[in-house]
Amino acid sequence: MKSIIAKIKGLSEIQRAKIVFCWYTICVVLLLITRPKWFSAALDWVVIALEVAAVLAPVFIVVLVILNVITKRRTEKYLRDLKKNTPAETVIILGHSKWTRVKEWLRPNYSMKELKYLVACMRAEKRDFSFYPNASFKEVESLMAGKSVNEVFFYGHGDTHGFSLDTGCAVFYCDFNDPKYAKERVHQTHCGSEDGGKSLIDYVVSDANKGKCFIQKDNVYPGQIIKYLKKRIKEAEGNSN
Repeated sequence: MKSIIAKIKGLSEIQRAKIVFCWYTICVVLLLITRPKWFSAALDWVVIALEVAAVLAPVFIVVLVILNVITKRRTEKYLRDLKKNTPAETVIILGHSKWTRVKEWLRPNYSMKELKYLVACMRAEKRDFSFYPNASFKEVESLMAGKSVNEVFFYGHGDTHGFSLDTGCAVFYCDFNDPKYAKERVHQTHCGSEDGGKSLIDYVVSDANKGKCFIQKDNVYPGQIIKYLKKRIKEAEGNSN
């Protein structure tokens, strides 16, 4: 049993979702065959649940939009007293939304909790850091080529091969397949993909340092990013003692 649980934990989010979907499908088929009356009653409840969801969906969307806007305003206020738009030892490039596009009202790029842990991590390591909340592609290219910048965080939406700088502009990581963009550490703090292609880390980070970088090959959640930052904070505090 323990070996089965270990194997399941080793699967990706998508693979686990497929297993759950197959399991529920089997249960539904068995229920339909063995207890047709139960299945009919369960189906009635499913229909009622869908009708309730349809009624409440607009409310949830409005709440999500409001929370997204609040997060954006809180982020702007939080970053007000921090170093911004200036090259530093560590730079944090934040994905930003074009509010003229409807989908961006529904997808926050990051959480305040993540950013607070990131700042705590930088301060624990006594690193010079700077945020770029509205970087252009030209600025990203300049930062990647800058010799004074040795660590870069990409915060927002993307996949293994690219980053959504804003709603209408994507940064393709293969564009940095050149030794002049070499970095000590790069962190793709956004979702990845399972197709096995190359990441920015593969292009610009040495093999010796790749294990120090953050990357996920599937969906990423704030808790995973915070766990990585907590580990760095703990190491920094241990080294200072």
